[in-house]
Amino acid sequence: MSKFEDFFTPLDELRKTEPNYGKPIVVESVPEKSRIDLGAFLSKTPLQILEEGSTAAYQEKVDWLMQQYGTEFEMTCQLRGTRGVGRNINKRIAKQKAAVDFLRKIVDKGLYKEFLVPGLSAPDAHNSIDQLEKIEEARKLGESPLTPVKKPATDDSFPTSDKLPDTNIDWVGKLQELLHKLRYEAPTYECTEDGEPTNRKFIFLCIIANHTTRGISSTKKTAKKIAAYLMYDILEKGAELLDQDVFEGDENEQDWHKSEEAEHLRQINEICLKEKDAENALRTLLSDTKRFSDYSMEYKCQSFSTIGNKQALVVISATPIIHSDEDELEIGAEHTNTEEIAKAAAQKEKERKQKMDAGPRVFCGDGRTERDAQQNACQSALIYFNTYEF
Repeated sequence: MSKFEDFFTPLDELRKTEPNYGKPIVVESVPEKSRIDLGAFLSKTPLQILEEGSTAAYQEKVDWLMQQYGTEFEMTCQLRGTRGVGRNINKRIAKQKAAVDFLRKIVDKGLYKEFLVPGLSAPDAHNSIDQLEKIEEARKLGESPLTPVKKPATDDSFPTSDKLPDTNIDWVGKLQELLHKLRYEAPTYECTEDGEPTNRKFIFLCIIANHTTRGISSTKKTAKKIAAYLMYDILEKGAELLDQDVFEGDENEQDWHKSEEAEHLRQINEICLKEKDAENALRTLLSDTKRFSDYSMEYKCQSFSTIGNKQALVVISATPIIHSDEDELEIGAEHTNTEEIAKAAAQKEKERKQKMDAGPRVFCGDGRTERDAQQNACQSALIYFNTYEF
């Protein structure tokens, strides 16, 4: 018959067979991780992050405003009191810069988690945005670490050289200046290596639209210069950039500076800038039949200010031309279906009608003489009509 002790293992024996028996269980602490994957974050553009974040945080899309200063576009995005601003000669690059600026300000407000920016603290989130900005800059230059070129291009149709006509010229910068003048995007550069370590050659491709050139040298810098020189030579001889579809951007969005309307507005603005008489410049602007169907303008309320200057009001009534073109949808909106397009078009129509129903616009000016006061009022009106879209 079994004894009671047979059902239990002696403690001394248990310590030998189960050395961990009786010892406290130690749970190793696992460092906290951000719930947002950094890799997925860095695979997107700043604009994509901004759009996804605004939808996640507020279920809203940001509002966009575009202004042009000389050859540069200034894109401004705004949502619930936060503004981001970016400038560039290319509108799409300016939008990406504005998105980065907006995200930085969101992090400063402590809303980085709501906007899906990785990081356990504000400095961590700023670091994530720094990485995102660097990748976007590399992507713009065609040197993105996310898409490295592993094999050299062997297409014999590419213009190829291993020599420079003048080593003292910065051909990369010279090409960039030419593209700036032509108002095209920066070229894409792709670099590969060929040969043994003791006799290695670097191969740089310079790609712009449907043109590709190739430079070969023992150093990366020289190979890139050669490729840039060959591309510069092609463009200087008048080659056309036919394949514009390779540029990034919205499928249905044409560059603002290429549109006929933009060219027309620039011509009107140039006339106004050359006109020294503010009243004549204002009448030229309001007489533009592509923007206004009719207008009236008169001076009222001649008076004196407290310091003795004369004051004048210019009262302007102008009827904007209503366009129903779908291309004039709100800048920055991503329209993916017919319903969204219809809603955006209806909103645009509503805004235009509100402009028409706003009534006369009144601008004040002052000066030593009545004429000076009128000129000053006209200058205020010019600034207004050149700032807002009509």
